[in-house]
Amino acid sequence: MSDTRTQLILGNLSPIISIYGSAKFLRVCHKSVADFLLDRERSESFAIDCATQNANLAQACLRLMNQELKFNILGLETSGLFNDDIPNRDTRVKSAISTALVHSSLYWAEYLEGISGEDLDCSALRAELRRFLHEHFLHWLEVLSLMNAVHRAPGLLIAAAKWIGVSAPHHDPTCGSQVRFILVF
Repeated sequence: MSDTRTQLILGNLSPIISIYGSAKFLRVCHKSVADFLLDRERSESFAIDCATQNANLAQACLRLMNQELKFNILGLETSGLFNDDIPNRDTRVKSAISTALVHSSLYWAEYLEGISGEDLDCSALRAELRRFLHEHFLHWLEVLSLMNAVHRAPGLLIAAAKWIGVSAPHHDPTCGSQVRFILVF
């Protein structure tokens, strides 16, 4: 469709759908749209499978964290500083920690909670989670600390532990006792 036609259609749908931001994101403004999209019988080919989308979002968050998290993310000269004593902390945090990394760090495990389908292949997701826990766990805690959000860590880890218990039975070799041990602290 042309941009003009798309704008006309979206203009007529403005009470229930709106466009915002420079990236032109769609925002659903009315619960009936979500209800429609989540009901496969009503929406048919437009239906959204929540479990699949939550798995995709969790995997994307973990992949991003595995790519961007690193030791000493702010590049500080010394680790002997309290967060409040970091020179130009706000500026350094904004330049070193992307908005996507902030979102991923805060919500990755909440997406795991939305995965209920046993028929989903979560092997790639489990591999991303395993890498995160083995290679970037402390880096993640550093980022949460810099965002004043370290208090969120226990709840996110509990959500991840519950998901591992549901998605990877004890006999699953791809999710061994090492991951379980880390999350049970």
